[in-house]
Amino acid sequence: GSADLQGSCRNYIEDGGNFGAGFDKSYAGKNLYFGIREHAMGSILNGIAYHGIFKASGSTFAVFVDYFRPTIRVAALAELGRVSYVLTH
Repeated sequence: GSADLQGSCRNYIEDGGNFGAGFDKSYAGKNLYFGIREHAMGSILNGIAYHGIFKASGSTFAVFVDYFRPTIRVAALAELGRVSYVLTH
């Protein structure tokens, strides 16, 4: 998933489809768009990692890390190895 910066961060699964995209709201996709909600993105990624079936990754610019620093701390303290945060330029 990406916090509205998928074009710049390049965190997109090719041929994966978009989760909840379009008028029909198909939920079969693998790519999530979080908008400008970095804290919510981190929380959702942690929830996916806690569930344990999928590996989750989210990306945004490094300058926005302060918005979801608490969720990164939770992932580190809980030793969630199934979540990765991609921070670019």
